[in-house]
This record gives sequence, C-alpha cells and structure tokens, in this order.
Amino acid sequence: MPDNPPKVFRGLPAVKTESLIGILKNNPPLMDMVSLYKILKLFLNLKPFMTGR
Repeated sequence: MPDNPPKVFRGLPAVKTESLIGILKNNPPLMDMVSLYKILKLFLNLKPFMTGR
C-alpha cells in the first residue's frame, strides 16, 4: 500500500465506514448478515487498490 494514498482513496472508505457504523448502531439485528456483507463488499472493492492492481 502506498505511503500517501490519493484523497479519493482515503475519503471514500471513511464515508462508507461511518455510514456502516451508523447502520450498525441504528439496526443491531442487521449486524449479523447485512452489515457483514456490506463490510466484506467494501473490503473486496478496496482490494485492487491495496494490491496495486
């Protein structure tokens, strides 16, 4: 992972993570399936950036 990622790379995950945290706090029962799926999807979307591909 580069030392100084572009602002888009730093900004988008932060926004998505905050919205996911908000979803978790507002809907605890959804934590198991829906939120876990969204978090996994987020990491899959970030994977190409992390590996440099």
